Amino acid sequence: MKPCRYLFVFLLLVGCSRQEQKWPNIQPSPGARQIRIESVTLDKVSLDSVYCSGIGFSCFTTSLKICYFDRYLGYLYSFDIDGTFLDRKYGLGRGPGEVIIENPFGFYLDEAGDLTLLGNGLDVETHSARGDRDYFMIAYQQNGTDASNDYSTYTHSIMPEVHTRGDSEILYCLFCENPNFNMLNHTAKFLEEAYHLAVIDKNTHEGKVIVKGFPSKYYESPYQLFAFSYIHYDLLPGSDKMLVSFEGTPELYLCDSMGRPQHVFGSPGKDMDLDYLPVNSFEADDVKNFRRNRETKGYYGPVKVHGRYVFRSYKKGAVSSSDGLQIYEDEVLIADLDVPKDFCVIGVSGKKVISNIQFDEEAELLYCYEFEME
Repeated sequence: MKPCRYLFVFLLLVGCSRQEQKWPNIQPSPGARQIRIESVTLDKVSLDSVYCSGIGFSCFTTSLKICYFDRYLGYLYSFDIDGTFLDRKYGLGRGPGEVIIENPFGFYLDEAGDLTLLGNGLDVETHSARGDRDYFMIAYQQNGTDASNDYSTYTHSIMPEVHTRGDSEILYCLFCENPNFNMLNHTAKFLEEAYHLAVIDKNTHEGKVIVKGFPSKYYESPYQLFAFSYIHYDLLPGSDKMLVSFEGTPELYLCDSMGRPQHVFGSPGKDMDLDYLPVNSFEADDVKNFRRNRETKGYYGPVKVHGRYVFRSYKKGAVSSSDGLQIYEDEVLIADLDVPKDFCVIGVSGKKVISNIQFDEEAELLYCYEFEME
């Protein structure tokens, strides 16, 4: 995706509720950092060769192991943790067992093998492990004349993180197409009222917005953090709560089912280039600063919750040959590791921690990394 799209998406992100929601700062604690894992041995696992475009989503489930969904071909491949090919499902088409949505923006595969895809607009497609398919458009109700109060204002974010909750809810990151409400022209209101996450009812197809506002650091430096307005999140297993992380701050927020923060922890990453360039307008020079920030600076990335552990990846910036991975145990930072660029954790199998799948263009092979926890 071209860098300019990040700017377009950010300019359109808005919020719509005036209810107060505060994001607390980290309270320093001497026990917050107890580093006991200084380094790990990363094993590069080449996956068996399959026909793919090299552009896709990856995940891990205990039933299907390592999975890769090709965005352009519509195939879902599964591999054992040693890279051995296990199965291929779906493919683009309208016949039985095929997917309708081409090049989806969002993807989720749950432990039961149920697949959820989000299209470029308001279209959603679900496949049960039994073979049932549902395709629908997200519904909404007009809520007055203020566009910022309508779900119809929102659409998908560039962030592909999708989850399902219970039997009926789909969660995904969003942004808004209202050009009259953005950080540069409506800074204070935007920071207070912008929403980040949508919840879709699979039965009624109706949507609502949750996770509102920004932490205080965004109020202090809104133009420096302009490029880092997105959130990353994961759901806590066996709970309706979620863990939320903003790209521009080190805090990790434990939130209730509506995305309201209840507790905060977290530590800053190491060796991050945080010397952000200000973006004060939509003029060409500022657009270049936006692009440079997004492509060359450090910021926080995806989070993965596994039992007592939280894995959070982060980018250090172009000045570094590596990115970072933090590991928390019971909210205490126990590791802050150097990892390859674009590395993030998708799952844990026994003691093995498994990374996202990447594509080696020269060898035309998919691969991932694995390491063992102590």
